[in-house]
Amino acid sequence: MSQLLPFVLFAFVASITPGPTNILVLSNSSRFGLGAAMPIIFGACSAAALIVLLVGLGAGEWLL
Repeated sequence: MSQLLPFVLFAFVASITPGPTNILVLSNSSRFGLGAAMPIIFGACSAAALIVLLVGLGAGEWLL
């Protein structure tokens, strides 16, 4: 139980702060418009889906 509070605090802070991909998309879309940011958005979503797929297929075992 004593480890739950630090974990919850970390999860909360990590969920409300933008990551580098979000900042890159915001920067490019504010400078060049949404059309210029679409390849970045597509790439980020594709990479996230690929990571989920690889872990689902068991590639996460290589890390342990």
